[in-house]
Amino acid sequence: ISSYNFLSDSFRYERKNDVGNLIARIFVNRENHFIVEGKKQLGLLFNDFPNNIITEDYLLTIIENAIQYSINIDPIVPPFEVMKEISVDMAIEYSLQASITSGKRLGFKFEKDGSDAAIH
Repeated sequence: ISSYNFLSDSFRYERKNDVGNLIARIFVNRENHFIVEGKKQLGLLFNDFPNNIITEDYLLTIIENAIQYSINIDPIVPPFEVMKEISVDMAIEYSLQASITSGKRLGFKFEKDGSDAAIH
């Protein structure tokens, strides 16, 4: 089972080019033993394959941890240089299809670049 952190709006508005990050993978064998390979706490909490038996409580805990991890990471947006110039056709297409591809983490580090100041 693979878990990705897509934005709900990506599905709601059918933004097919939006990118989601893999948060966790859950491996379950036929005896219901499981292990989770994942980011941060997800990869650390559920790595006792011989003793972990999948239950509804374990699944709820995994889901809660995946949501918590997703909340704590920056959203992904297109790089500024890629989006700084577009044609009218592209603007109309983007507004109709909302198909701007994600590609860079959104951060809040302030930098001055030459004569232009920007928030990165």
